[in-house]
Amino acid sequence: MGTDLYADEPCCPDTPTSSTAVQSIDTFCGASASIVHSTSSVDDDDQYSSSSPTPSSTVSSSPSSSPSQSPVQRPFKIIVQKQTFYIDAENLSQLSPIFSIMCFGKDFDKMEEPGREIVDEKSSDVKTFLDAVEDHSLIKVRNVPVLLRLANKYQMPSIVDACEQFMRRLNLDALTATEVLQLLLAADEWHSAKDVVVRLIRRLANEEKTTFNKLKLSRRLPAQMYGCVIGTNLNLCQLKEAEQMNGHWLHCVGSRARWYRAPCDYCKLITECSNCTQCRKTMCRDHLKENKCRDSYGTRMLAELRENIVELDWE
Repeated sequence: MGTDLYADEPCCPDTPTSSTAVQSIDTFCGASASIVHSTSSVDDDDQYSSSSPTPSSTVSSSPSSSPSQSPVQRPFKIIVQKQTFYIDAENLSQLSPIFSIMCFGKDFDKMEEPGREIVDEKSSDVKTFLDAVEDHSLIKVRNVPVLLRLANKYQMPSIVDACEQFMRRLNLDALTATEVLQLLLAADEWHSAKDVVVRLIRRLANEEKTTFNKLKLSRRLPAQMYGCVIGTNLNLCQLKEAEQMNGHWLHCVGSRARWYRAPCDYCKLITECSNCTQCRKTMCRDHLKENKCRDSYGTRMLAELRENIVELDWE
């Protein structure tokens, strides 16, 4: 005989607990206890970020035999593609004005069993969203686009902020270019914070131009965002060159220093040399490393370039 997990708990069906619940219809119909929010488990996304703070629990794991015995403050039924969720209207209405209208609209008093049907969403997306509302640690790279879309649709700034914090903590170097692009597309569409967008642009701009072609960036990104990624890529190339100039500012072709055969002003050998636009010295690679420029122009330009790698007009 199995152990009764609830044997020591007092039976008090008329007194709801204080936690918010989002439960499947099976829970309330007396079937095997199942909760729409699955237990968080370690997966591939966990290697990309540090653990995020989790809000106080909004999901009850206590099974109930009917909606009237639900541990939620005020059970409210949401139907999406024939799947039914019971949510705590009191708590969700505090997080979202849309849920407040949905759950406490003018026809609320006329309902025998308060509920709404969402006809323009997938049940899997709604479940993902409700899971993240309950537990921010369930925010992953793969579900950020869905969460940002629904958080903006239902005007839930707490989830928008949680997604942005997640993207700030991400180790972007561990992501593929495709994953970074998906995050950037979502951040651009839903106008995430500038520092988040800048961070994603800089990471994507580190890719080679062949990768840009494979990803079809020119088709998938808006014109302004695409231009910013390409401009950042050029700036990163120029920064790499400038960091090797030892305070000089060499003549460049595009973003790369121009090297040609000429006599070095220091060793007098005819070899591959470049010319500084400020001190006017023509130097080979060895003497460029050994002799810092007397003018501060190159150092100032390098500092300015580092500060403005990503040039994005974002409000």
